[in-house]
Amino acid sequence: MFGVFFKLIIDAVETGNHHDALLYALLYPVVILLVQLLYRVSGVAGGKWIVKMHKYGYDLLLQQTLRHSHSYFTSRFTGSLLSKINNINEATVSLVQDLLWTHINALSALVVTFGFLIAVDPQASLIFGLLIAVLFIFNQSLAKTKAVYAKEAAAASTAIRGRIVDVISNVQAVRQYARTDK
Repeated sequence: MFGVFFKLIIDAVETGNHHDALLYALLYPVVILLVQLLYRVSGVAGGKWIVKMHKYGYDLLLQQTLRHSHSYFTSRFTGSLLSKINNINEATVSLVQDLLWTHINALSALVVTFGFLIAVDPQASLIFGLLIAVLFIFNQSLAKTKAVYAKEAAAASTAIRGRIVDVISNVQAVRQYARTDK
């Protein structure tokens, strides 16, 4: 985008239109300021949205868990279920963050670049589109292997949390037994 401003300034100077060159030169810092302002505002708004998603997920989890009795929570099934729900909440928030700050930026840059290429040379835009399609197919094949690793990581996280709960409950049981033995 900023290269476009430089091109407009150079073209205006070459044609002898110094008024337009001055206008583009003065407009350049304004555009930078607006882009940075938009970037900062979207970051703050996105951050608030992510925090609200965390809160909503945990509020929903709390509402569901408060419906059950104490004996329900002593079972291993409940701990496993709560851990899985927590993993889902964390993954959802991570997905939204990834979409907001990675994929939307890349998609907007892709659309703008494709628009400039269509305006300049339709054949170049066709080649660019084919290149993007090939890269998309390649990334999809890599994403399938990443999904397997993500499932394994979630299973390992659930297992370690379960074992930590087991260790803590065993330590508490030993302490309680030691107190009653005296």
